[in-house]
Amino acid sequence: MNIYPTYTVGTIFVVGIVQSILVWLALSSAVGRLGSTPVFKNLTRIGLAVFFATWFGLIFSLSKSDTFFALTQSGGRERALFALFMPSVVGLLLLGSATVRNILDEIPQHQLIAFQGLRILGFIFLVFTDMGFVSPTFGVAAGIGDVTVGIFALYAAYSLLRGRRSGRSIAIAANVLGLLDASMALVLGLFVVPADSFAPHIATVFMFVPSYVVSLFLVAHIYSLRGLVLAVGEAQPANG
Repeated sequence: MNIYPTYTVGTIFVVGIVQSILVWLALSSAVGRLGSTPVFKNLTRIGLAVFFATWFGLIFSLSKSDTFFALTQSGGRERALFALFMPSVVGLLLLGSATVRNILDEIPQHQLIAFQGLRILGFIFLVFTDMGFVSPTFGVAAGIGDVTVGIFALYAAYSLLRGRRSGRSIAIAANVLGLLDASMALVLGLFVVPADSFAPHIATVFMFVPSYVVSLFLVAHIYSLRGLVLAVGEAQPANG
């Protein structure tokens, strides 16, 4: 009989909390650099805090129930995937707002890519695999992929911070690698590996990963790539 690994599962939720705090701090700092009124800045910061707290609370509550697991077990993975990534889609649609774009432009690129360094904690998937709670097909690929992306992202952030000429190219490569790794892990976890290959409690908690943790990572990758590509476009005419 498997023992429910409370301490390791808790790590997943801690990562989500740390993510939320880091993202809010980065956005709050960026909002502070806008040429807007103090009232607008304070209301925006409060709104962001409420948004992340609500999103986290909702996904946390659902992941602790049997809702997501029942969907995957009943062949409803497509519906589950759609529901899980609605916040990410909303995050991308917000790029249509000039205010959102202005806020993102105030976040230093090295901060955006350094955020992916948290993925080093993906070694927890290797722990789960060793404990027999997840399929090796998923656990090994997800664990090694996350650790690799996390280390590469920190190196890219360091290169940008030091102003290295190759820093932007390295950061773009790190973002692309991160997107590919996340996509591969999602395909394996939601569509390739059978749901019953996960320990029951792990399966329900794991739904928190794509619906919150991975969603934040994916949106951060897209936002970072946007800034990096725009910077390349602005540099070319100047060099010409």
